[in-house]
Amino acid sequence: MSDSLLRHKTIWIIGANSDIAKALMLYITTENCTLKLFSRDMISLQNFIEKNNIKAECIYFDITDRSQTECLLQSFNTPDGIIITAGYLPCQNCMGDIAEINKTVASNYLGILVFLEKIKEKLKNDRCRFLCIVSSVGGDRGKSSNSIYASSKSGLTCYLEGLEQELTPFGITVMIIKPIWIKTKMTGKDNKIQKSFISQTPEQVAHKIYTAIINNRKGVRYTSLWAFCISIIIRLIPGVIYRHLDI
Repeated sequence: MSDSLLRHKTIWIIGANSDIAKALMLYITTENCTLKLFSRDMISLQNFIEKNNIKAECIYFDITDRSQTECLLQSFNTPDGIIITAGYLPCQNCMGDIAEINKTVASNYLGILVFLEKIKEKLKNDRCRFLCIVSSVGGDRGKSSNSIYASSKSGLTCYLEGLEQELTPFGITVMIIKPIWIKTKMTGKDNKIQKSFISQTPEQVAHKIYTAIINNRKGVRYTSLWAFCISIIIRLIPGVIYRHLDI
C-alpha cells in the first residue's frame, strides 16, 4: 500500500505478552516499523523478542494502574498506531471474589477506558493513524457461566463504538476486534475451547488483525465467519428463550 498504516511507523502494543500480541508481532515486524511493547511480564516478553530476533523496546506497564498511564503519556511521543490486546479471563465467573471481579473489570474495561480517555486529545492533535483494540463476541450477551467477563467486554465494545464516532472526523481509524474462542494460555485448561472446531489459534486471530490494519478496516471486525454468525444468532434469540439456555 502506498500509505501503509504500519510501514516505517511507530506502533505501540499494550498487553504485548499476550499470545495474540506475540503472534501479531511476527507479522508487524515485516513492515519495518518501530515497535514499543508494553507489558507487566518483562522477562517473558524480552525472551520472546530475542528468540524471534524482533527489534523492539520493552516497557513495563500495567494498564490497570492509572498513575502509570499518566507517566506513560508524559514520557513518550504520540505513536502512529496503538494496538491493545490486554485482557483477563477469570475462572468460574469470579465466584464472588471481589478482588477477582475488580481485576476482570479493570483489565478488560476500566483500565483501557481510562487510558484511551487520557490519550485521546493527544491522538487528535498529533494525528495518530489508528487504534486497534481486542474485545470479544463473549460480550454480545450476558451468560450465567461468565457474566462478569461478558459484561466487561460488552462495556468495552460499547465505549469503543462511541470513541470511533468521536475520532473518525480526525482521520483516526478505530478497529474493534471480536474473536470468539481462542486457544491461548488463558484458556489452556478449558477443554471445551481447546477441542472445539470453531476455536482459533492466536496466529489465526493475529493474521486477521494484521489484515484489518493494513487494509484500514473500520469498526467491528470479526476474526472468523463463525464469530460473525454466532454473534448475529446470539443477539437475535428472544430473551424468553435465552434465559433458559445453558451457554
